[in-house]
Amino acid sequence: MQKRLDVFLCSAMEPYPELWAFCKKLLILSHGQATVERGFSINKEVESDNLKEDTVVTRRLVCDYIIQHGGVTQVPLSKQLLASVARARTRYRIHLETNRKNKEAKDQALKRKEAEDCLQELKFDVKNQRMFLRRTKYSDIHQEDLFVGSRINVFSRQLNLIEYGDQYTANNLSSKKERTLALIKPDMITKIGDVLELIYSSNLMVTKAKMTKLTRSQAADFYVEHQSKPLFNNLVQFVSSGPVVAMELMGAEALSIWRRLLGPADSAVEQGEVPQSIRAQCGTDGIKNVCHGSDSLAAAARELEFFFPSTIGQSVPNTATFIDCTCCIIKPHAVSEGITGNILNSISAAGFEISALQMFSMERANAEEFYEVYKGIVSEYPNMVTELCSGPCLVLEITGANVTKTFREFCGPADPEVAQHLRPNTLRALYGKDKVKNAVHCTDLPEDGVLEVGDTCSQCTARDTTPTSSSMCSAIHLTDGYSHRLRFNTITTTFIWKLKKITPSTDA
Repeated sequence: MQKRLDVFLCSAMEPYPELWAFCKKLLILSHGQATVERGFSINKEVESDNLKEDTVVTRRLVCDYIIQHGGVTQVPLSKQLLASVARARTRYRIHLETNRKNKEAKDQALKRKEAEDCLQELKFDVKNQRMFLRRTKYSDIHQEDLFVGSRINVFSRQLNLIEYGDQYTANNLSSKKERTLALIKPDMITKIGDVLELIYSSNLMVTKAKMTKLTRSQAADFYVEHQSKPLFNNLVQFVSSGPVVAMELMGAEALSIWRRLLGPADSAVEQGEVPQSIRAQCGTDGIKNVCHGSDSLAAAARELEFFFPSTIGQSVPNTATFIDCTCCIIKPHAVSEGITGNILNSISAAGFEISALQMFSMERANAEEFYEVYKGIVSEYPNMVTELCSGPCLVLEITGANVTKTFREFCGPADPEVAQHLRPNTLRALYGKDKVKNAVHCTDLPEDGVLEVGDTCSQCTARDTTPTSSSMCSAIHLTDGYSHRLRFNTITTTFIWKLKKITPSTDA
């Protein structure tokens, strides 16, 4: 019966300690100290690829060699023997290295095949049995739109980017997609637009946003790191005294840029040291200092999880009242262009009160249902649906007496070209491009105001703006969707993304 050499030496040869010690020394020369020590330990645990020898052949060769020289103590340790052992050890190392390289090559080939299969699956429409996508230039998507958690539309297919397709892409893009939390405090809530304008002008993106009202307990949990400081109680009381707006900012060095825009924590100190910072211009002291920014990447991760948790259903609620309200949706093209702050400033300057705010991405089925009243009536209906689910949008609840009528008039005609001639100071005249990309949607009928706010807010509650990689990976197993890898070319390199397909619809 053939056994492993180390098992044989540790059991059958135990009565012969001198022979055992000699064989152990030979094995150390050929296999290395650490491997042999593991093999000769009490539990005899060794790696499966190490010390695997034909015991019968090895026993015969060793015993014949020892008998030939008259015993263990008589075996000459000649240069020839040592050289032979050294060559054996070298061959063994080469064998291990070859096995390692072969395994890596096999794994890489398997990954390439998987990526090609996933790409082919993305390109082929299984439902309609036809080719959907070939290698082509798609001008509606830009590199800044591609980050983990974003949603994109490729020829009316809504796709979720759930993680990087390979380590190369992760290394090249993750540093450019740093995330941090920005929290607008109650004393700055009427100047949200100014803060957003400053953020976008600093080459940062807002990927998540929510207006909420913290309880004292929630505020204490959020500021738990400041619990030992004298200002803790006053800070908790102030932050829970009114609505706040939490935002996830993303960009290269997002944390340091946002901290630099804020300035020192004490607004009184800032006015002398950094007069151009937000806190110096709008803050009062170390508590009423306009905004909060994460201190570190670890703190940013914890604080973002507090306001935008990866677990569905555990998020802090929004501030929607559903009373005397109308719905306004800042469309994805306006969010992408970075004019959200300008639109919010125009709304506030016109005297409208924003009572709730949240950013989210709408799935195509929900967009079709939301615009269903226009189906068959407005020729732009398919394109309106595509625009609404093409990226993140910002939904607002605006409250006031007779607010539906007055706000609809403030938005202006649906066609921006008409609005520029008839009502040049309206939102669509100022920020719209055409009938589809006309900056904002607003409620048409007074009785629909609460319904539209409720519809959009329910989607916000069920799902935050951009789900995390872990939550989206879970969703793949819970739904009929499937993963894809999509390659896209830039000037310098090729990146691979892993995607989730949302809907199979091919409507224009």
